[in-house]
Amino acid sequence: MIAPAGSPLAIVRDPSSARHLDPPAWDRLLPQLRRLHLHARVATDLIRSGIDASLPPPVREHMRAGQRVAAAQERSIRWEVDRIAAALDGVGSDLLLLKGAAYLLAGLPNARGRLTADVDIMVERARLPEVESALRAHGWQAVHRDEYDQGYYRRWMHELPPLRHAERDTVVDVHHTIFARVGRYASDPAKLLRRAVVIEGDPRWKRLCDEDLFLHAATHLFGEAMRNPLRDLLDLADLLALMPAGLAARAAELGLTRPLFYAVHFLDKILGIGAPKDCRSLPRPGALAFRLMDRLGTEAFLSPAPRRLGLAARAHWLRMPPHLLARHLARKAWKRVRSRREA
Repeated sequence: MIAPAGSPLAIVRDPSSARHLDPPAWDRLLPQLRRLHLHARVATDLIRSGIDASLPPPVREHMRAGQRVAAAQERSIRWEVDRIAAALDGVGSDLLLLKGAAYLLAGLPNARGRLTADVDIMVERARLPEVESALRAHGWQAVHRDEYDQGYYRRWMHELPPLRHAERDTVVDVHHTIFARVGRYASDPAKLLRRAVVIEGDPRWKRLCDEDLFLHAATHLFGEAMRNPLRDLLDLADLLALMPAGLAARAAELGLTRPLFYAVHFLDKILGIGAPKDCRSLPRPGALAFRLMDRLGTEAFLSPAPRRLGLAARAHWLRMPPHLLARHLARKAWKRVRSRREA
């Protein structure tokens, strides 16, 4: 797919194209990069390659600011991960970092300039009460205090309700698996934990094995509402370079063949990255489901303002079976009506 010159997709695919952009193009591009959470990544790539030296001085300052933001957040995430590990010292469970924090501490290529809103960790489900108690004792408090919301997370989802630190205002999400327990992409967490690997340089933490890192990223992107689609697709592109043979077999073992299919489909369609050999004959979705997802996904990756309703509806459908979903949406609708009456 040919990306329009001066678009976020064009510059992340070919950073050298930045040399040919005029000031009006930068005026359009910089707000888009910030909205897509790609400003710091592009800044890091341009500065590392020396391309920034050829940019107009005001743009060069924007790039340096983006790099400073990325460096500051890296320090913040490393400190927060250290504080979480200290709080959970003695819990007696393997501690896994997920997503952005895992990429950062493991030194993976997609960590460069990647802005992360919170820290995601994973522990055995049986250890959740002990882990939650320890975090609360060290200053983390529930973000959702509503009784229904608390029950929604604890009964049906793949994580505890988010916990926010009272002083630092940082958020930790405590997972016990990688997708909603009652969802279409639910996986056996024991299989994930068995193949987890220690993060070099900090033996307090583990991360998912390479294949599972990719599959988790794919499941997060194509099982949720695609809030940061292009950033998350770039994660997949960077992680794909780490993949050993056997990715398709691991996806089948975990029940994640469908998100893997969409990952390789859109990596090819949007970024021009061909599928690994063992992923070229993955089972296709039904024709209607594929056309719908192809349309929604392409718009999410390419449109400056994609329509979110279809993606949100699909995410809900994947997350919960119909009877639970109907009950949940009815309850949330009633809460909105009641809050308006009380306002």
